[in-house]
Amino acid sequence: MSYLELNLAMSLLSPVHTTGNRAIWQADKATALTVNGLPIIPATTIKGLLRRSAVAVLATSGARICIGPEPGDMCSSLDELCILCRVFGNPRRISPLRFHDAVPAGDIALQIRSGVTISRQRRSALAGRVFFIETASAMPGPWVATCTGYFATADLGREAATLIAMAARAVQAVGSGSSRGLGWVGSWHVRGTIDGDLLTEEMLVSSWTSTLGGAGSWT
Repeated sequence: MSYLELNLAMSLLSPVHTTGNRAIWQADKATALTVNGLPIIPATTIKGLLRRSAVAVLATSGARICIGPEPGDMCSSLDELCILCRVFGNPRRISPLRFHDAVPAGDIALQIRSGVTISRQRRSALAGRVFFIETASAMPGPWVATCTGYFATADLGREAATLIAMAARAVQAVGSGSSRGLGWVGSWHVRGTIDGDLLTEEMLVSSWTSTLGGAGSWT
């Protein structure tokens, strides 16, 4: 078995909101926090946005992928899984990857922002629909998450690292409220090792080319 470890550093251009399960009197929706009160972007959010981005990247590159989320539309044979199911899993196969919450690398402030619900038909504000949400402020430092997993071969581990890195490059926003300017992503930096050996940019580019048979562009 080969062990893959990825470090995902994401810089944000604007405050971010991911709804937590706590209640505060100042806001209708509170942001997700750790037990120590540190804002987080949950692992489920990180995995979901990377998978969604991977679908878009692979579809535009002409790669063979199955269509979710209905189980009947996804790979049924464990011996003939598409790259998406090999990396992110499906209802018949658990993903070998384990994502962990993203946390800010520096000091961060919580803020309350107000908004108003807009009528899609009238394209104007609805009366009495003011709401308040708690956000984590943007900061110079990145939000950092980790992703780890065991793979049958080193090649499968490199394939997963390559897809994660490529998908991250295409992510534009994280969390909820992107249409109101929240969670806009400036850049992602993906670094990793497999069995302790550094995965270089050249290795990822080579893996991407071989995976798609030369289709698509790394940049």
